[in-house]
Amino acid sequence: MNNKDFEPIRIRIMQEAYELADRGDAEGYNSVKVMCNDVQNLLRREWVGLTNEEIYEVYEATEKLVGEHWDDGGTTMMFPTTLYQAFEAKLKERNT
Repeated sequence: MNNKDFEPIRIRIMQEAYELADRGDAEGYNSVKVMCNDVQNLLRREWVGLTNEEIYEVYEATEKLVGEHWDDGGTTMMFPTTLYQAFEAKLKERNT
């Protein structure tokens, strides 16, 4: 979800916050406003890529999983999937 997609949700959340303020619930208003801001900050977070060292770590891990014989016994078809899964796991680790 990006900020554009979040905008209608943000508006609805802030409507609730303003209703809390109108009822004199300053603490509730501030809490909702802070939470809304926290969500927006999460949406603004930039993707962090892998360093060359991390790429090499993934490569080494994949090489061990697949083995050295890429063309032997069907491992050629397994290699791209395994490599993709290894990189995806590393990126998820990095970006959560």
